[in-house]
Amino acid sequence: MVATCKFFCLEDFSSYYEEVWSGLCDSRWHLSRKAHYSLSSASMKDSYRTQHNKLRIPEGKYTGGHHILFGKGREKGVGAWFGLSHSPDAQLKSVKYKGEEYSSIELHVCLQNIHHDVMSILTQPVSIRVHSLPHSDPTQDTLLHTVNVKTIAKNGAHHKHTGDGIRLYAFDFVVLSVTVYGPEDVCSEPDFITMLQHIHVTYTTHTHIHTNQTHTHRVTLKPVEEGEVWNHYQVLPSGVVLLRTE
Repeated sequence: MVATCKFFCLEDFSSYYEEVWSGLCDSRWHLSRKAHYSLSSASMKDSYRTQHNKLRIPEGKYTGGHHILFGKGREKGVGAWFGLSHSPDAQLKSVKYKGEEYSSIELHVCLQNIHHDVMSILTQPVSIRVHSLPHSDPTQDTLLHTVNVKTIAKNGAHHKHTGDGIRLYAFDFVVLSVTVYGPEDVCSEPDFITMLQHIHVTYTTHTHIHTNQTHTHRVTLKPVEEGEVWNHYQVLPSGVVLLRTE
């Protein structure tokens, strides 16, 4: 009888253990039912570890699914990814800023708190640095203009927030819309992405929220390799660049 009780207790614990890790996977990545069952691991704990090591992006509005990722990074309790708001013809808009002509593109930057400390995203100091541009000093990199930085989604749903310091608890994530002004002779999305060196986003962590003790950090997002960028586009015989839809 005692042995039977021990057996059932062990079975119940094992089932509960799997449910806990399954809940953690769902809370962190907001997985769809199809994505959830596609996790091919011996246990949900292994699935969590695998997706964590891959730095998988949580699913939601503007993230996951068919949305293309062009870079990511991880730093002190935050995961970060970026994609684009694509135009139908993969071309950048021409705009005038402070009396000069630029090409404009909208980046979508996703940030997730993957630590138990509360964190705040500082949306204004978003810096985007590119490799040396033509007609510039080849030993110097260039810092691009970023304007109109705003929050457009939180935890997978629409969320408008134009102020600074949006607060994130464990597994919360936001998507920032960042308008970037680049050189006017960079006309297509893949040309813009392949010239990126990195994106920096500043954030603070609240170690002891009641004592207002904070620490400031910066996460760096590195773009994918040039070949991977061009895998998402096709160049027609006429030279027109289009986003692949399949």
